Amino acid sequence: MRADSIRYLHDAGFEFKSVESPDLWTHLESHFSGAGRIGLHFDPLPADRMNALIAQGEEALLDALVRQHKATGQLAAVAETIDLPYVIGIDSAIGAAEATHGEVLALIDRPGTVGERLIHVLPTPASALPPTRQATIEGGVYLDGHTVGFYTLHPGHHADEGLYRATPTEIARLATDMETNADDIALITRRECDAMIARAQRALGGELI
Repeated sequence: MRADSIRYLHDAGFEFKSVESPDLWTHLESHFSGAGRIGLHFDPLPADRMNALIAQGEEALLDALVRQHKATGQLAAVAETIDLPYVIGIDSAIGAAEATHGEVLALIDRPGTVGERLIHVLPTPASALPPTRQATIEGGVYLDGHTVGFYTLHPGHHADEGLYRATPTEIARLATDMETNADDIALITRRECDAMIARAQRALGGELI
């Protein structure tokens, strides 16, 4: 049970950060606002389902941390997949072996922001994006060395490695966003940015939106 797991971790020298902590709750809640973006994203969920998913994820995370400590005497990062009785989002992640190298496009997600990152996308019809009833919970020890809790959560059972299926509309939207914010992108040069946008445009066979 939750209280027993928290007590066990406390006796082992670790304090569990509950999702009731306002800053952690805000962080987790932000994961449910990414619908429409490329990547692993939740469908718009009513508040009661979002709350239940987070609570179930916390239970799974606590169980995983306790199991790891009992087995090894230490704590490190853990990942647990939970099953839900309803569809919660899209699991668009793919492994490198699933993508043909020539078909994959490199793009900058969240261009011009502190969270920008390089991603790779495989153009895919919207009808082929797989819905999922699973969520992966990640957590472990925080930087202070004695607090443990959530890191993140996302739909599906794949690790988020920045390689996704994406619809032509999603790719066009992101390429347009890159074009708009090209001068503020820090990860690549303007010339590299223009080349990425041009390749995406060719792959889509038309104008960006």
